[in-house]
Amino acid sequence: MSDFTFLPWQPTAMHTIIQGQKLLLLLAHMNKADKTRK
Repeated sequence: MSDFTFLPWQPTAMHTIIQGQKLLLLLAHMNKADKTRK
């Protein structure tokens, strides 16, 4: 029974993690671009 309460949250958690990783990659890329520009 407890499994069913957690199931709806799993896709949301995965989506948040994936979005967070994309954001971190974007920030890292921007930092590298800033350093090369200077």
